[in-house]
Amino acid sequence: MGYSRAEINFTLNYFPDVNQQPIQPNLPYNAMLIKIIQASAYFFTLKDLGELNLLNKSFNTELLNERVCMHICCQKLKYTSIKCLDYINIIPHFNNLTGIKVKSYKDMFKCLKNTYNLIKNPYGAEGFDNWEVFHGGDQIIIENRGTFKDHSCIFVTSFEWCSLIQEIVVPDGKNRVLVAGVICGRRSDCGSAAEMIIKTQFEEKKILENMPTPGVPDSWKLMTLKFDIGPDPTIINTTFLGKDTQYWKGHYGARIGHCFVMAVDYPIIE
Repeated sequence: MGYSRAEINFTLNYFPDVNQQPIQPNLPYNAMLIKIIQASAYFFTLKDLGELNLLNKSFNTELLNERVCMHICCQKLKYTSIKCLDYINIIPHFNNLTGIKVKSYKDMFKCLKNTYNLIKNPYGAEGFDNWEVFHGGDQIIIENRGTFKDHSCIFVTSFEWCSLIQEIVVPDGKNRVLVAGVICGRRSDCGSAAEMIIKTQFEEKKILENMPTPGVPDSWKLMTLKFDIGPDPTIINTTFLGKDTQYWKGHYGARIGHCFVMAVDYPIIE
């Protein structure tokens, strides 16, 4: 498995205190060698860095590999979590999100290596492209304030149900878990509701979230649904809905910050 020099350097700098406890307590850890690798990551490949093990028999390249895998997994799941993901919470978040239990960053990476968001235009950066839109109330709009994390915009609903619908095709693969989710929020001055409906060839699931007031603005909620799917290509119909609960004119309804559908491989039992 190859990594870019930027990924290597990032993961080595992910922990500001090189004298802290290692990620895996059983792995030998040498702070001075880590400093050398940090300084060398700009012009060495991962293979070169691994060969630095010859300089210090207490260093185990598995430590470096685990950190790179951790960083990649944090990036893949960045918008599936309200919190910022790091070396402490990424594995518990993955376990809760997918229902798959892993114990190491490398095992988690193996499950996620073929995973990406199957939803196109998940937060409105391209207007309503790729969405079938049903406008309720004063229509669903796209705003560039109060967005989720570093996104540039967000879908905002009105006083009657507004919906965003997208049909996606899950490509062939292994036996997998299909995880669908939406990050939604509400204003502090008006209650709102959000709903997600996911249909596969064999079943339909839905989840409803009521967000009453008062509350903190942009207080995000994560809504998720999970399905077991086989290796064949699968057509999925996704619907994300929102409205306000006080029937206010304008755009005071649920704020849809990010939509996602991902296929996550089950771990290989060796």
